Amino acid sequence: WTWSTQQLDGSGAYESTPFQLKAKFLPPHSDCYYCKPEKPITLTIQKTVLEQVEEEIGINPTVETGGVLIGSRGSDGSVIVKQITGPGPKARKERYIFEKDIAYCQKELNEQYVAYGTGRIYVGEWHYHTSFDNSPSPTDLKSL
Repeated sequence: WTWSTQQLDGSGAYESTPFQLKAKFLPPHSDCYYCKPEKPITLTIQKTVLEQVEEEIGINPTVETGGVLIGSRGSDGSVIVKQITGPGPKARKERYIFEKDIAYCQKELNEQYVAYGTGRIYVGEWHYHTSFDNSPSPTDLKSL
């Protein structure tokens, strides 16, 4: 889903109609630092974060679960994942389906911003597959 307040020339979206929500894939912007960095970005996941993930999965390993990755940027541009959120109380967790509780995850991100300011960033999302297959599902790929 895309929302923009300005035209995105050359993107195929909002050529002349900003302020509309559209379902559309947009290719990475040619000047996007994250999509086309000058050098590879190193991502480090702290051991305590992996333990948090394992603990969350252990609550009920028969259903998919997940949440948001929260971290910080190093002075060299690296990213360090320092914590996760869980799925939230209104998450949809089934054997082959996971949908995070968006309001809960956003609240967690907001609290991190209040506590750390720009010292904490949204890194991405994580989720667990009950099938033990680490390959992205068709639904996963479609959501990227």
